[in-house]
Amino acid sequence: MAWAGLIRVITIDDDRTMNLHGRHIEAAFPGLRVVSRCIQDHPEGVHDAATETTAAPLVVRLAEEFRDEGATAVLISCVADPGVVEASRRLRIPVLGAGAATAAIAAGLGGKVGVVGISDVVPEAMAAVLGGRFVAYSRPEGVSNTLDLLDPAVKDAVLSAAREVACAGASVIALACTGYATIGIASSIREATGLHVVDPVIALGLFGYYAAVLGAAKPGALEGHGPAVPEARKP
Repeated sequence: MAWAGLIRVITIDDDRTMNLHGRHIEAAFPGLRVVSRCIQDHPEGVHDAATETTAAPLVVRLAEEFRDEGATAVLISCVADPGVVEASRRLRIPVLGAGAATAAIAAGLGGKVGVVGISDVVPEAMAAVLGGRFVAYSRPEGVSNTLDLLDPAVKDAVLSAAREVACAGASVIALACTGYATIGIASSIREATGLHVVDPVIALGLFGYYAAVLGAAKPGALEGHGPAVPEARKP
């Protein structure tokens, strides 16, 4: 079976939480197995320039591990896409970030794109792809890192931020943190705004499915004759 390595950029102690994004991708794209691992020393994930800088070499190291174990693609579950450029230079397999993937799908849906994130500005990885389609950005009140999204009390603030970018002229909303996928809020935003909403983990999975299964398929790969899939583990 074709498989992809998925890198979580937040340090997670329990396997269920660490594997959550990978399970979302597997449910949406049968035929792709996802093995998840997380980087060390980032208890609040990546949420600013400093944490992005320190995360990047750790991401590259895990990407090389996945490459060495036979992964067909490496997926970075972070919209800042830390380490993607460097890992892509070193590896001969696709290295994909949630930021570029989310922005590409949002732009492809047509019209103007509003972004709801957790930092002060739109992540560069997303802005570069959105270009002139970008129309507005909003960060929910009380949210400054991915852990803040786990508080049920912030849901109203997230919906308010989504309505804000909708009122600014967006016809598509791109979620600029994979933590929004963790709390499964995309459907609530669709109901509140009536707009297309791009879930960053599913966007990453779509590109990963193409890269690992469709774009690199070999005879027998879909029948279980591809590289062996390693067990999931924490670093």
